[in-house]
Amino acid sequence: MRILVLAFLITALASAQETGTAVYYADHFHGKPVANGEKYDKNEYTAAHNSLPFGTTLRVTNVSNGKSVNVRINDRMGKNSKRLVDLSRAAAEEIGLVQAGRATVRIAVLKRGDGKRSSDSARRKVRTRKVSSASDKPTPFGKK
Repeated sequence: MRILVLAFLITALASAQETGTAVYYADHFHGKPVANGEKYDKNEYTAAHNSLPFGTTLRVTNVSNGKSVNVRINDRMGKNSKRLVDLSRAAAEEIGLVQAGRATVRIAVLKRGDGKRSSDSARRKVRTRKVSSASDKPTPFGKK
């Protein structure tokens, strides 16, 4: 039993971060509905991910320059997408992604969402900040 628990913990810790490709939403999506029922706002710090619950807060770090931003998951990508995450324009600007159009990023779950759809009046805004503190530890994927 101890081996099974230890294997689970090692797996959970190893998957606490993922690395992959990020892009950002084109401006013509501004004001259009997203998967959780909100309207896309290019000025908010939001993102699309294929499997993380709506409301999950992620730290997204551009691997090439080390800049980070915190975003809230409010949308889904196509099932066949090879990207890790799609970012709002504001989030993409914060990490220096806009000019290149795409970048390799590392994501870490800071707070797992409840997965519920939101209304425009109930949505929460996530403030951006540069992350450099070791005390801001991510939680493993699949954990609250």
